[in-house]
Amino acid sequence: MSVSPEPPVPGTPQRAKPRRPARGDEEMAKLHWAKAEVRQALRERARLFERLAVWSFLVTVALLGFGGYYVASADTQSQAQSEEQSKALETQRQSAAAAQAKVKDLATAFEAAKQTLAGKIILGWPPRRVGGSLLGSSIAPDGRTGWAVGEGGTIGCDSSLCGVS
Repeated sequence: MSVSPEPPVPGTPQRAKPRRPARGDEEMAKLHWAKAEVRQALRERARLFERLAVWSFLVTVALLGFGGYYVASADTQSQAQSEEQSKALETQRQSAAAAQAKVKDLATAFEAAKQTLAGKIILGWPPRRVGGSLLGSSIAPDGRTGWAVGEGGTIGCDSSLCGVS
């Protein structure tokens, strides 16, 4: 029984369907084999890309991990060095403060001793006989200059030069 084609709808163009050439069994087998070969090549390439993606991910994770470790260890070392330097600086400050306090105490004690000595040595004016040929002596309150008078003359002394006149 043969089917008759339907009549065309008015106003629509008629399209002709392309005809496939008839294929034999041998051609179909070649086509099937070619499709299988292409599928196999695509699967192998997909597996290769999967392996590359996994290796790229692992390398990226390793690099980020080692980089993070390096940054953390460098930060820890710099923090430890900073603490050591702070402790050393504080120790030096304490030593300097103690040395300054000691110098201040010694300067005060020296000034007191100097004033006591100057008070005992100043004899007054006019010079009078102290003993032997020494008639008198005087040291200024600064403790750096002074003079003595004897029968042989006056001996003057300042901080830079002592001489006989």
